[in-house]
Amino acid sequence: MCKPLEHYFGRHDGALFNSLLEQMEKEYLSKISLRCMTTPEEVAATALFLCSPGGSGISGQAISVCGNVEVL
Repeated sequence: MCKPLEHYFGRHDGALFNSLLEQMEKEYLSKISLRCMTTPEEVAATALFLCSPGGSGISGQAISVCGNVEVL
């Protein structure tokens, strides 16, 4: 469920701000192997799974829900 940055920050009237937002989105997405941002719903779904009977066998783990962001 990929959403553009404007989904999180809103669209503004200023052309300079919108241009900067698009540039930031392009740069950020270039560092994510899935090429889309993780949504709050995806993070919540992971948390719900871990709290469900299906996740009862998982303990002491660090689970990253980040779209596989490459840390430089």
